Amino acid sequence: MDYIFWCVDTQKEFFEKYKGKYPIPMGDNYLDKFSKISEEARKIGARIIHTACWFEDGSEYGYCRMGSEEAKFVEETAPKDFMIIDWASSKGIYFPDLNKKKEIAITKSDKNLFKGNPYSEAFLHNLGVPIMKRPKFIVYGVDIGETVVELMKRGYDVSVIEDANVNLNGQKFKKEDFFNEEEVDINFIKIDEPINL
Repeated sequence: MDYIFWCVDTQKEFFEKYKGKYPIPMGDNYLDKFSKISEEARKIGARIIHTACWFEDGSEYGYCRMGSEEAKFVEETAPKDFMIIDWASSKGIYFPDLNKKKEIAITKSDKNLFKGNPYSEAFLHNLGVPIMKRPKFIVYGVDIGETVVELMKRGYDVSVIEDANVNLNGQKFKKEDFFNEEEVDINFIKIDEPINL
């Protein structure tokens, strides 16, 4: 099974170190963890998906304004040699390009990627994984709940890096905030646990 790392919304807006306007309580404590995971993923040649809130002026969200310094990725997780899929682009996606880069950055006009980027479904289904061999996603970053929910709704196996995720209120992702206990089986892993790829 192929593993794909999914780094959610690690943007300057949410961190005191970067003078973000909406810093997560104790959020800076996660930056080294995010960095470690991203670097380990690169070392083993795994694919990394990076999402970014990219909100227009006047949107319901008061942060991560499109084009602002605060909406940029933190240095610790900034994509390297990547392809971008911008929700505001009218160009669409040229699917063969998806497999030319190991890292992909996706902007979104809503906290929920699948509502906030018209290319998200097509992107997900064209990740270059052979038919009948669905990837398993390893999710970490900021406010990961909706990403986990949406991937699981689509039938993907999802693992959450338990000690490398934080919500905007400074809490970690809790399965019970989104699912009934018997509904789903989310695998929680620790940052130092080996991932058998």
